[in-house]
Amino acid sequence: MKRPEVEAGEAEKGRGAGGIERDLGDLYDRVPIGLYRTTPSGDVVDANPALLEMLGCPDLDTLRGMNAGEFYVDDKVRREWTRNMAEHGVVQNFTAQMRRVDGGTIWMVENSREIRDEKGDLDYYEGSFQDVTESIMIERALKDSEEMFRLLSEQSLLGIAILQDGVFKYANQAAANATGYSIDEITSWAPNEFANVIHPEDLDFVMEQARKKQAGEKDVVNNYQYRLINKAGETKWVDMYSKTIEYGGHFADLVTFIDITGRRWAEEALGTAVRQWVSTFDSMGDAVSLLDEDGVIIQCNRATAKLIGKPFTEIIGSNCYELIGGPEGPESGCPMGDVLRSRARATKVIRYDDNWLEITIDPILDENGAITGAVHIISDVTERVEADERTKASLREKELMLKEIHHRVKNNLQVISSMLNLQGELGKDIPTEELYRDSQNRIKSMALVHEKLYRSEDLSRIELLDYIDTLISGLKRSYLHETGSVTIGMDVEDIHLGIDAAIPCGLMINELVSNSLKHGFPDGREGSITIGFHRSEEGGMVLSVVDDGIGMPEGADPREMESMGMVLIRTLVEQLEGSIEILNGPGVGFRIEFEEGKEED
Repeated sequence: MKRPEVEAGEAEKGRGAGGIERDLGDLYDRVPIGLYRTTPSGDVVDANPALLEMLGCPDLDTLRGMNAGEFYVDDKVRREWTRNMAEHGVVQNFTAQMRRVDGGTIWMVENSREIRDEKGDLDYYEGSFQDVTESIMIERALKDSEEMFRLLSEQSLLGIAILQDGVFKYANQAAANATGYSIDEITSWAPNEFANVIHPEDLDFVMEQARKKQAGEKDVVNNYQYRLINKAGETKWVDMYSKTIEYGGHFADLVTFIDITGRRWAEEALGTAVRQWVSTFDSMGDAVSLLDEDGVIIQCNRATAKLIGKPFTEIIGSNCYELIGGPEGPESGCPMGDVLRSRARATKVIRYDDNWLEITIDPILDENGAITGAVHIISDVTERVEADERTKASLREKELMLKEIHHRVKNNLQVISSMLNLQGELGKDIPTEELYRDSQNRIKSMALVHEKLYRSEDLSRIELLDYIDTLISGLKRSYLHETGSVTIGMDVEDIHLGIDAAIPCGLMINELVSNSLKHGFPDGREGSITIGFHRSEEGGMVLSVVDDGIGMPEGADPREMESMGMVLIRTLVEQLEGSIEILNGPGVGFRIEFEEGKEED
């Protein structure tokens, strides 16, 4: 591009033509606006350094090999430039996006004109470019942000409004929906008329905050909840966030809010439910904890803190096994380990100090069956465990006693068999009816022991007084026609005997009382029989049977008699490793003493 030429006359004004030309050339090179000249076909002829820099071109020679049309990003824009130039010979303030040589793009405003020769023929085009990329970007960003705000505001569920000088300058549809008023109604309210939609109890606070924000004051509350009264007269809760902004060069209050009436109702209902749950949770007697999926305690009730003896702050965040086991790790068979493996309830009973505790853990599962947490319950089952142990001990004792009784019954049957054999040998001269009755009474005395044991809570011992009373009642009935007016009295201590001593004692009482009833009171004679059973001073047992009947024949010694009854009595005394003593009359008396090591009061 040829540097600008000046008329000779100009050169005569103050300095030479060469000086002016040099000044204009320097200006061409230094000006920040891109300058160019092209042929009518668009080939670049010349360009200043500013344009080379704008186009990212390293030198003028590179640019001269290119056509101006190549730099336009959009061919339609280049054709529009060509059409304008053809119609008007000039293109002014033409904005286009241009390609840089290095591949980038740039926005430029172009002013161009056609240059013709003396004949009027088109000689070349010349023009200027100005880089407006930054302003274009800003303009587009502003336009995009305005469009984005409009879209967001229109689509938002939040009520959005701008309050300035007590008047709403803007309100979106969500704000209109919340208040029940149209956008036109809201934006046409007189200054501070919006106070009519605020609940009277919240009015002073809300109005004061709106005033401060419109005045640009700093001491404000940006987020709060309050009640508004919509056009239908309904009270609504809203959650509002507002802050001071500049709008049109003045302070304004930008308000965003959302209807939370349903949420408030839900929160109040939830709060009531939570309070009830916490009250129930804390009133439970068992120690209950809520765990996360790893067994870490996230909540516990008062019973847990009381059981462990630690405050809530020290329990929350610890592992469940630390409640009982300790911080070093879970005990073997920890229920939580079983829960994690099986995803089902696990229970364990442990000894803790002087108590028995039952630990039960129930998993909380999601819809896929994965563990999201667990409920950990510790119950004091000391009474239950001790009762179980007592029951088990009692069952074991009863099992042993049943086995023992079975053994005793077997032995007793053998005793009965022996007594019958003995009676058969010694009672050949006794009437059969009397033999039968004596045998029956002996068997009844033995059976009565088992009956008393069966009715007793303790299968190992019987109450002696009750046993003797029942035994004597049976004998009275058996010898009803022979006893006449004989009375039988008892002087028996409250003593319990084991089965090994009770059966021999019962047989001896049966024999001695039967003998007195049969032989001591003939011909309906009146009299009495006294049965005694006491502890001796040495701790042994003393059985006595004394009557005031006619006594033994002169010279008779019961210890040498070979009658069935006396043989049986001597055998039983030997079995008990005891001794027998004949008491002086009147009548007949026997005192039998033996040791019984397992007696209980």
